[in-house]
Amino acid sequence: MFPFPEGSHGAHQRSALEATIGVERVRAALAQGWLSRYSASVLVERRRFAEFRTRAAAALLHAGPQAALTGDSVFALAGFTSAAGRWVEVLVPDPRPVRRRPGLVIHSAEFSEIDVDVHAGLRAMTPDFALAELLSRDRGFACLEEALASCPPSRREGLRTSVLARIMARPDSGGRARARFLVDLGTGLTRSPLESRVLLLTVDAGWPRPVAHFPIRGSAGRTLYHLPLAWPDARVALAPEPAPAPEPTLAPGPSAAPGTAAAEPGTAAGEARADEIDAAREATAAAREAAAVAREAAAAQDEDLWRRGWTILRPTAADLRAPVHFLSDLHAALTQGGLAA
Repeated sequence: MFPFPEGSHGAHQRSALEATIGVERVRAALAQGWLSRYSASVLVERRRFAEFRTRAAAALLHAGPQAALTGDSVFALAGFTSAAGRWVEVLVPDPRPVRRRPGLVIHSAEFSEIDVDVHAGLRAMTPDFALAELLSRDRGFACLEEALASCPPSRREGLRTSVLARIMARPDSGGRARARFLVDLGTGLTRSPLESRVLLLTVDAGWPRPVAHFPIRGSAGRTLYHLPLAWPDARVALAPEPAPAPEPTLAPGPSAAPGTAAAEPGTAAGEARADEIDAAREATAAAREAAAVAREAAAAQDEDLWRRGWTILRPTAADLRAPVHFLSDLHAALTQGGLAA
């Protein structure tokens, strides 16, 4: 394994790396698959490319010293489960061209250095700035909910006020009304991104805001369950069901040429990647076993709640992508419970 100098989460300016370990060693590391090209001037340690922070660091090196992470990437950097991190969003302060590449989204707008934080050594816009940008594009409600949940209750209103002020100060008024609605809807009480998205879907469908984590108590007053989203008067509740664990895949690094050592089994780089995928498969099997146990417990809970007069719907991520059937079932249940949209 190559002993690379300390870089930015495994991302390196090629010129600096060549000055440190020499041009020939850099070429050898590229040929053997230890390094991959992110761009003409930026190289990344291949074993770390799947890490969000590595891709974010490479994007910032590529975009220049004044660039900062924005949007969804601010929250992916902070480890929010609501931030997918599938791409890296970068804000630059002027419209100069930045060469596009897969997985990189470039935004251009003026901003003050006061609005820039440094997290894990990487420049990122402040959370209120990033939330205002996301909500104004009708994105990021789940990030807002997770940000509010991460605040002590006494500080949540302060964050909402700060985000609203950012929204109103944006020079582009497009999306302002929708963004204000989303801020008003946010409470920080949902406990997963899926719950947040189901909450938004139901309110957008015209139903009253459900109560988050409504307690069901037994005859002795002891709390038996907390229903994630509930309309107590109609005795209808939603318990969003996470998607099953996906099959792990060997994530490709950037611009690795077929036939190089990085892609061939039997090499050090190939064996390291094989170890990673084996560990991922073991983790996935354990997660599936835990999910099966959780499904059995959920079925028993649903039966008990049905005996108590409740209707429980368990929407999934697939229902969010194609919500017609779920919304039809919800309409039937709430209407039967005496609630009108």
